[in-house]
Amino acid sequence: MIKGGKTSTGKQMFRCMHCQSRFTADYGTYSFYSHQSREAWNELIRMTITGETLETISNVLGVNIATAFRMRHKLMCSLEDEEASARISDQAELDEKYLVKSHKGERMKHVAGKKRGTPSPKRGISHDQVCLLSGVQRGGGHEPAPAY
Repeated sequence: MIKGGKTSTGKQMFRCMHCQSRFTADYGTYSFYSHQSREAWNELIRMTITGETLETISNVLGVNIATAFRMRHKLMCSLEDEEASARISDQAELDEKYLVKSHKGERMKHVAGKKRGTPSPKRGISHDQVCLLSGVQRGGGHEPAPAY
């Protein structure tokens, strides 16, 4: 592959040396065939996660509400396709670890300060701890994460 120019929106295009066809780096992703910039898509994702309305998204991005709807729909469909293709092997191990909550960087008058490694003041599971869940496939196999 070699560089093959840019689209009207500034996306890098590439040219296949074998068949001479041109394509963009985001071919097959949610932002493919979109006139919106990568920054606009990132803002749409952030606002969708926080639960903003389509009207708010369209105002912030400076697009029509129908465009915001189509962008969100395209994002949701790509997430649905990604979820459908994710597979865990027949044998997997899940484990949890409880860690003491950290309030680093926050001054909280009702929470006493403590040093690193100090155990939780309460035994067992309590509101002073958070659960960290991890999963591993048996045999050490894994599938690489998709690149976007």
